[in-house]
Amino acid sequence: MKISVTIIERNPIHTTFRVFVNGGLSGKLILRNEEYEEFITRIKPDRIRDETMQKRSILIYYTPPSDESFNDLKSNAISLWSTLGDEESYRREKIDRIKNLQNVKDNFMYIFAMFDSVNQVRLVSRLKGKTLDDLNERLVDGGNNFTFEV
Repeated sequence: MKISVTIIERNPIHTTFRVFVNGGLSGKLILRNEEYEEFITRIKPDRIRDETMQKRSILIYYTPPSDESFNDLKSNAISLWSTLGDEESYRREKIDRIKNLQNVKDNFMYIFAMFDSVNQVRLVSRLKGKTLDDLNERLVDGGNNFTFEV
């Protein structure tokens, strides 16, 4: 028999989760946290999936970083775009998109996503440590399995 558990909510008092047996939903349980730990120890599930982490990731991705980190990324992105591409109109279009962006919602990640992977590495090499930390937090918590180091 294959058993898996998906945690759908946690708080200081209880854990809410679904139990699947042989791939089919067996039930939804709400247990006090100490009971949940005992339950997991007893049934030894093949897999435990925590959906609460996915909810957190979405929130971090859309949360703006400090103004310092945003401005660091923004200025370095503009600087890098000014050196890329053969056509002035293409460079100007990218720079114009960035220069009026404010530090709201996911604009930080929007700027980063404007670059291909090679130029993302170039951009990262120009960033301050705090900016790099803010970027990595959003990348990893957003589902990526890599980080950048300089």
